[in-house]
Amino acid sequence: MASVFDLPPTSEQKGIIEGSKRGGDMVVIARAGSGKTTSLEQIAHFDPKSGLYLVYNAANRKEAQARFPRNMVPKTGHGLAFKPMIANSDGYSAKFQAANGGRRIPVWSIVNAAGIDAAHGLTANKIAGITLRTINAFQYSGDREITPDHVPENALPARFRKPDNQGRRSDLEYEVARKASKIWQKMADEYDPFPILHDTYLKLFQLRQPELSVEQILVDEFQDANPVIKAIIDMQTAQKIYVGDPGQAIYSWRGAINALQMERDRGTEEHNLSVSFRFGNQVAALANLILKAKGEKTPMRGAGPAMESFDPSQQHAIIARNNATLFEHAVEALETKESFALVGGADELIRLVKSGYALYCGNHENVRDDELRNYSDWAELREISDLTQDASMRHLVMLIEKYKGQSVEFCRDLEVAGKNDEREAHKILTTEHKSKGREWRQTKLCEDLEINKDTILKLATESEITSEENEAMNLLYVAITRCQSGLELDETLKRNLQMMRRTVQAIEQDQKTSNNSTLKVG
Repeated sequence: MASVFDLPPTSEQKGIIEGSKRGGDMVVIARAGSGKTTSLEQIAHFDPKSGLYLVYNAANRKEAQARFPRNMVPKTGHGLAFKPMIANSDGYSAKFQAANGGRRIPVWSIVNAAGIDAAHGLTANKIAGITLRTINAFQYSGDREITPDHVPENALPARFRKPDNQGRRSDLEYEVARKASKIWQKMADEYDPFPILHDTYLKLFQLRQPELSVEQILVDEFQDANPVIKAIIDMQTAQKIYVGDPGQAIYSWRGAINALQMERDRGTEEHNLSVSFRFGNQVAALANLILKAKGEKTPMRGAGPAMESFDPSQQHAIIARNNATLFEHAVEALETKESFALVGGADELIRLVKSGYALYCGNHENVRDDELRNYSDWAELREISDLTQDASMRHLVMLIEKYKGQSVEFCRDLEVAGKNDEREAHKILTTEHKSKGREWRQTKLCEDLEINKDTILKLATESEITSEENEAMNLLYVAITRCQSGLELDETLKRNLQMMRRTVQAIEQDQKTSNNSTLKVG
């Protein structure tokens, strides 16, 4: 493993190290493949304050423990809270073990503890399930109490999401919030036997307003921080260095906020890591179309391998937005007898397909997918997916209606393929969420990563885009930047990027005209 002393810091890295030494809070915009971890390691070596390095997951923590000096202690958010909340409390420890090591609270226990009865046309178990989802949303938040706003929209049965059902929806959300508050009080009580989850002790830690005795906090992947982590960091007096890529903020569906962009908007001192060592300027130019269209001022530069022609006979990764698209590519590989592997295994994909077919057949007991459980029947799924233009659900509808019972037969083959070694597979199938942090020499991007044309038109007129539209842009940016040298784009995506190129050129021309006018007036 390369040392931080093998190569002298770049000019950008020198600026970050000097900023760290000055002691103020900093934002570091670290683009894909730009040597982010090395730069953080340099801070720890060249500015040896007592520090905490907050990382995204246990794998990152393990890597950091091997690389960082002793003055910088790497921890996950949950790791930060585990010792004070669980290891030092017999009561919370027992509650944690009662949930199978913080993994699961049975729905029936919520029904009994909150006194839930059937109501609103829903069973007690269904209301309890929505109640648990509401508690989970509260635990991700920085809030101090549960309100109806914490009831996730996608936890509600589909019929409550229709515009003509807003009154019934409000009544249900109020009732769920009341039940969730009752359960939360039991979870927060150290001496009540009701079980708690991993996210519970992190939330309780935040509510205690902890003071972390360190001089400096490095926060990695801050664009994916959820509000509870941000709240813990915000209350600290230590110097904070927030690191990440706003273009890779793609986890809002599980409670993340783009905390990095929030710090930028506050005017926190900003530095850039804009040179990618993963790919060359051709791939960087495509990524820049997305960044520039969204208003980013510092372009990426590519210092990695030059672009080469995509060769489908060689190993390549296929990146899709949703699992239904991956299923289609998996079926194609099965029919052509090509070897393939599924990043993260096949369990999630198999559950979705089997649940979709069960719903199609009216067999509700076998609908295991959380999202599909919210639909009363197949007709409702079709109706709501058309109404909301949900590309993922519409694709699933098309696949199940195309393959019917054959889709379940394919799942048996998928189970075997899900255990294949990526190194030996011809095709590596992944969603862009599971591809994050990864790279492959060759990648092929699927049509479902397409950006809505209305979104591009908004960008062309410099109109504000929605958070959903912004995340769709980010998903395409993440997918493009997984490639090292060979990139294959679906024709729809090529048209997307051509439209975006025209948009960027128009914006740059307007800015040039505006600057020239200012100079003439001056």
